Amino acid sequence: MRSIALLLGILSFSAYSAELAPRNLYLADSTYPFPHGDPAQQDVVETEGPVDRSRRLAPGEIQYLHTGPASFGAYTSGIYPDGKRVLWMNTLDRIVKIDFDTHEVLATRMLEGVPTWTAEQADESIAYFNDNNDGLFAIVRAFREAQRLRSIAAVYTLIDSNNEYYIADKSGFL
Repeated sequence: MRSIALLLGILSFSAYSAELAPRNLYLADSTYPFPHGDPAQQDVVETEGPVDRSRRLAPGEIQYLHTGPASFGAYTSGIYPDGKRVLWMNTLDRIVKIDFDTHEVLATRMLEGVPTWTAEQADESIAYFNDNNDGLFAIVRAFREAQRLRSIAAVYTLIDSNNEYYIADKSGFL
């Protein structure tokens, strides 16, 4: 039975690798230059994931960086002339540029005309749900927090082959 499972796994991997969409040369030369990873929106990458046994992280292993509410992904730039890459991301209230290797915030630009969400508000919300993730009050709180998503304007972004980051807003402007 194990050999059948192994064979099916190998065959499915072969089919997967044969079915990847061609790379778009107008996008950054990276594993994830825009949402869904490739032009076919398959949400797959050819990068090996973490190799370890499945386990719960210890509190000291968890890294948290406040970057604003409702981040729908971080997109990897191509390689800059200095040999480095960055992660670009946008949230409901800002655009953030992060060092790929250190995860240090390099730059933040707040978006005009939208409410700002502070690190204190985020910490309070996270603490609430860490302690109270069941029942009616948690559902009501989650619904209230989700109301922020009504102003979402720019989920689909991309990094082009010149490492320029593009965001389209609700009005259709880039």
